[in-house]
Amino acid sequence: MTTDKPSQPADSAVVSTSDDPKNAATPDQAGLADLSQTGDDQEVTWTHEHDAPVPPEEQTFTLRVQMPNKLPEIKVTVQARTTIQDIRQVVFDTPEVNGYTCFYFTFEEKRINEFTELGNIEGFTPDSVLVFEEDAYNDRELRVHLTRFREIMTNFGNQLSSYAFGVEHSVSYLSLVDSGELGSEDAKGKRKTKGPAGAEGLRAFETYDFECRGASLLSDYVPAAAVDSDRQKCLKSLAISSWNPPPPSNRAEGDLMYLRVETLEGERFHITCSVSGFFVNSSTDDTFGPEPRTSKPCHEHNLPTCLSKASPLFSKAYARQVQKVQHRSPLEYMSTASGAYPWAVRARSHTPDESRTLDSVLVATDMADGFGSLDWNEEFQASRELPSGTPQESVTRDSALYRIHTDFVEAATRGAIAVLNGNALPINPQEAPATQMYLHNNIFFSIGYDNREAFEHLGGEAAAHVAVSKDVDGVRTLSNLSIPDLYTLGTVIIDYMGQRVIAQTVIPGILRPREEGETLVRYGSVDLGKEISSDPKFHVLAGEVAKALHLAEHTVVAGNGDQHKLFTSIETKGILGYDDRRYFLDLYRLTPIDAEFLDEIAGDTPESETAYPHKLTLLRPELMDSFFEYKLRRALESEQKKKDAAASKINSPADKVEASEEEQMDEGKTKGVDNASTAAATTEAKPATDTAPAVDGPAEISIEKLAEQITWNPDSLTTVVQADSPEVTGNYEAQVREASVFLRTDGLTRLVNECLYQQPPVDSETLVRRFHGRGINMRYLARAMQITKDLVSSAETKDAQGQANYFLGLCVSEMVARGAKHVIRNLLKDTPTYRMKDAVARFLSCLFAEGDDVAFESDVSFCSRIKPSKDLPFASLTPKGVRAEVCKEVAKRFRHTLEDGFWTVRPIPVLRAICLKVGLQIQALDYFVVSAPADSSNNITSSSAAPRFLPIHIVAHYPITKHHDPRATFAEETLDMAHRATTQHPSVSLDLFSEACSVYEQTYGPVHPATARAHTQFALHLHQRDDLPRAIDAQRRALVVGERTLGLDNEEVLGWYMNLAYFEYVLSARAYVESVGDRESEVGAKVDGEKRIRDLAIGRCLAMMKHATRYWEKVCGGERNLEGASTDVNISTMLGETSQFALAQQFLDRALATQVHLVGPHHALTTSTHEHLMKVHLQQGDFHAAALAQKYVCATLRKRLGDTDERVRQNEAILNGITERAVAIEMAKQREKEAAKSSGKKAKAGGKVHKKKEVAIEDLVAFIDGQAPSAASSSSNKSKGQKSRSKK
Repeated sequence: MTTDKPSQPADSAVVSTSDDPKNAATPDQAGLADLSQTGDDQEVTWTHEHDAPVPPEEQTFTLRVQMPNKLPEIKVTVQARTTIQDIRQVVFDTPEVNGYTCFYFTFEEKRINEFTELGNIEGFTPDSVLVFEEDAYNDRELRVHLTRFREIMTNFGNQLSSYAFGVEHSVSYLSLVDSGELGSEDAKGKRKTKGPAGAEGLRAFETYDFECRGASLLSDYVPAAAVDSDRQKCLKSLAISSWNPPPPSNRAEGDLMYLRVETLEGERFHITCSVSGFFVNSSTDDTFGPEPRTSKPCHEHNLPTCLSKASPLFSKAYARQVQKVQHRSPLEYMSTASGAYPWAVRARSHTPDESRTLDSVLVATDMADGFGSLDWNEEFQASRELPSGTPQESVTRDSALYRIHTDFVEAATRGAIAVLNGNALPINPQEAPATQMYLHNNIFFSIGYDNREAFEHLGGEAAAHVAVSKDVDGVRTLSNLSIPDLYTLGTVIIDYMGQRVIAQTVIPGILRPREEGETLVRYGSVDLGKEISSDPKFHVLAGEVAKALHLAEHTVVAGNGDQHKLFTSIETKGILGYDDRRYFLDLYRLTPIDAEFLDEIAGDTPESETAYPHKLTLLRPELMDSFFEYKLRRALESEQKKKDAAASKINSPADKVEASEEEQMDEGKTKGVDNASTAAATTEAKPATDTAPAVDGPAEISIEKLAEQITWNPDSLTTVVQADSPEVTGNYEAQVREASVFLRTDGLTRLVNECLYQQPPVDSETLVRRFHGRGINMRYLARAMQITKDLVSSAETKDAQGQANYFLGLCVSEMVARGAKHVIRNLLKDTPTYRMKDAVARFLSCLFAEGDDVAFESDVSFCSRIKPSKDLPFASLTPKGVRAEVCKEVAKRFRHTLEDGFWTVRPIPVLRAICLKVGLQIQALDYFVVSAPADSSNNITSSSAAPRFLPIHIVAHYPITKHHDPRATFAEETLDMAHRATTQHPSVSLDLFSEACSVYEQTYGPVHPATARAHTQFALHLHQRDDLPRAIDAQRRALVVGERTLGLDNEEVLGWYMNLAYFEYVLSARAYVESVGDRESEVGAKVDGEKRIRDLAIGRCLAMMKHATRYWEKVCGGERNLEGASTDVNISTMLGETSQFALAQQFLDRALATQVHLVGPHHALTTSTHEHLMKVHLQQGDFHAAALAQKYVCATLRKRLGDTDERVRQNEAILNGITERAVAIEMAKQREKEAAKSSGKKAKAGGKVHKKKEVAIEDLVAFIDGQAPSAASSSSNKSKGQKSRSKK
């Protein structure tokens, strides 16, 4: 049996290409169960943690696979629990298999089941050999084979991914940067003649625009090298033959499919795909001949070999194509469900290709075969019920749960689009469209309207829109708790064409007709409290949830007066399925309401245009966690004060005798053991008041008992009728209000401080992560802006004015993007799919228009002839009307008034945010240039009368899905242990980081954001351990995966680019120093060759920095920030290494200007940049400028650290050396002038003084860097060096 995704590698077996231990799998993954009798000479691996040998059943070893047809033997690193299926997948992805996809393995001439573990094979030892055998094809195996063949033929560049809904899905540009492709483009983004990799990078910044005018351009967003395809053409055409499908008589003989091929030689023939392989048959376009042709039938087991025998030109071209594929990293083309869509793409020319019809048939057939074949709910719950007692079981469970989750998300997304496009039939067609529900591919779909009028009192459709989003968060919360016997539904939200579709797994029995009075709901209410259920078993499960989420048990009253005790809100329902599982659903009310915000909007009237759209304003779980810690900390402090008071009373003079007796009784006990904790261990049932007073403070206080007292009622301050006592109800309400006040005070203040001084956000996505990470809802954007203004208005924080301005501008851009998102959704909701491009183009043209009038062309498209059921809302859009709608949305959602001209501020970041939030892909063109050359095809005329955006510029609209991947529990724990071990057990930390990366790959696969982040942390740790080669390898993996899953211009990805460039720069500079040493001043071919290698390596680093900087400027809208300043400093260092000092100084000057503007002239970052600038001035021989820069450093350090600090004295010594040298040079120049007037000989003597200056620069820079002077300079200037040292 083969896999549907042939490019996906196995998780627990890898091809052994070297003896590097990093290629071996980790011992925790598996062990060979039946190999304990293999002999005493078996190698033993020792662990770091316990210093004990790893048992044979847990060791890794190299497995040999014998290939057919004289192919080379394959070696695979495996473990005992590695299954044959895992090995098969690794062999499948190995280039040496020469196109084989349908095969099996034998051992001792017996076929091995694919699900068998190696340790369970009788007689198997580490020295055993598996034999590769060709297998018979079937329909599915044939599709897998043809799909792999097409992937290789297209270099995985144009495959029809089953996950793709847009274009350029999940792309990476790192290989283009490495090869020098991105450095070989002119100013317009067109490709020039390609040189050696790194050569162009050395000149990457020669024409750099320090004004950042390119930040408003998009024509260079997609490099030309990413569009121009140098794919090797192997065939003229490959398509489905018109003789398909095979007649029953031929199918009975083994024929599965017929293909039609035209070779590069111009020959046309038909190929039979049979159970035994492929051969050229006797058919023509007019005559059917299924039998093999008489001359050269070329019967082979795989298609590439068959075609190679039939066409010599194909054989040569295909060999070259395979080599290109082998040069690519598999991470660049592995199928992934986590891929990101670039928001700006370059239009590709659509060329005829008959092979695409074959791709379409293969994909459509695969989907048809899998449609309706899975019971999604059973798959989910069965995966959750897998054992997780051991690490391996936990990884297996998490991996199985993630696989079914990704498959469900893909099926749900396709089903939602089918529902919205009218390709799925409702199960209640007689009802109104807004209340219709669908059952498609065993998935339950509903549109995000207020179907049961359950949210009418909270805001209707707007509240329902929020509720389904909160429900997904609730599903994640309960799933992460992993409470036994508690089940949740697989849930995905799909936003597409302005509609929100909810996709859920089907609870067994929920769709069956029930008798009157029968209900599946055993907990909560379905009718806003008129009828309430409270089953005891569900109440126990809800108690477990309440314990984790700090929910209080409260009494609610039903419509008939019955009282029920609940832990969750009444909207949370418990349903008993026909499978006897207990499900919790409608989990949007697991947290209390935001009472203070509701009070703030209480005065809004529904008729007001600025009234907040709904009243379902809930607190985020992250905030409630912070609030709980805050309350617990205060409770501990209060208890500690009580204990201190009690302790002082005991130690009073009247109690000294008693205290002395207690001290005598404590003699003989182990030093440091706590009396109270010992008593608590022996008498747990004793009340806390009976224990001895605390000596060590909070450690003695019962934290568990204090935590149990900190709970909140999710139904507080709502319309739910409750029967608790007034005192209890009042306490619950006060608790909820306190949490709301905590958000508006401590929570927002800490958030603003973090954004200003600790981790400043740079784009929309980062800003949202900062808010949500602190538990702050985005409706508080305006309030965060006000707190920011209040902070920077104080005298102590005036240096942060620049950073505050950037943050304020970012908040305004986010509000504009969110307001525009809601307007676009309302437009698309009533727009047919085939008019989507017209609606979006018109909206964007109106929003970003320069004036109030835009001359739109009349609607002459063919689709415009179709009369819609209602008037198209976008047809009447005007710039003034669109901006008014955006302002209205911002005013009612954020309580903020936009200034006039807001659409001209940061246009590229706002456009990017809108596209990412709505799911739009547009052409990468220059929409915001002031004037455009007439002959430029990339520029869009910005005349006020012409629209900036045309329908042709809108490329695609892809669905936005909201879901939460299952947790990789063991991977998270391992990574956390690795971070702790960094300081506590450094020798073990490296193995733990490696293990964490391996477990993440086993759980999520190699291409996933969590895997990329784990590899990045591993790379940073390796860099700290000074293992740069492995750090570079780990960072490269993270970077490729990050580009594909997070986005090409994601802030994290751009930071990883800079990390990788820095790692490679340090490695190349170190290698150069080690290879050249003291011979740097010598002239010779070897030294020049080493320098050339170093310069090419630095050129690649500069190309990475240029690529990242180009995206960074667009993301930031050309505005400067601290991250950009740090990047400038790193770029200047690399440029200085290649003697581009003038350019390096320009970057440092810009970094200084940025830092002075954002954090002030006396900040540590500003001082550090002055130090870099001083070194560049020295390298240029400008001692006067170097002395000025160093004086600034000394003055700043003296002011911050004092005159006696060691760092101050060192920098003053450096300043003295620079000053002496500057004075000596000035005196030498003066002497030269005087000597030039008297005689030529004295002028020559002056030249010798200048030569000494050159040597002294090297010595001085080496001294500043903490290095010894070079041998040449120290020997030629020895006396002067001694003089300088004596003065210091």
